[in-house]
Amino acid sequence: MGVKTPWALNDPENWRRTQRFGGKCFMLMGIAVAAFGLAGPYLTDAVVAAAISVVCLGGCIAMYAYSYLLFVGKIR
Repeated sequence: MGVKTPWALNDPENWRRTQRFGGKCFMLMGIAVAAFGLAGPYLTDAVVAAAISVVCLGGCIAMYAYSYLLFVGKIR
């Protein structure tokens, strides 16, 4: 289980840092999904579904990008 990017699988330090960042992303995504779930009665179903999709997709893209940026050396 984990954020399995090609770069993280080949480097133990990248793996460790990507998983730590991924854990934070998943916590924030969970809080956001719960907030939209609680706001559901006040919003339309389409808005809630779109917001949850954006949060989940954005978090996944952020984890993937973070791992890649570690790989190319843009983040120390």
